[in-house]
Amino acid sequence: DINEGETLRLGIRKQAIVSADWVAYDHFQLIYEGGTTDVKEVRSESTSGYVYDLHGRLIRQSSDNLEDMPKGVYIIKGGKVLVK
Repeated sequence: DINEGETLRLGIRKQAIVSADWVAYDHFQLIYEGGTTDVKEVRSESTSGYVYDLHGRLIRQSSDNLEDMPKGVYIIKGGKVLVK
């Protein structure tokens, strides 16, 4: 496990070595495919009906009607809500 503030080193393997070559990677995504993760803590600073995804991104400003929401787990009023 990598904790906040620790350094993650990635190894890149190449198939061939060419003299004086180099590799640069920019704008890549690191995807964790290990086990499952969970929400350890949810803090709510208000009782608004805002709908957030599990990454903390605001999806919509009202939780009045969830019928047109894609399936998934959302954070509403500080709690996890499953939309089927």
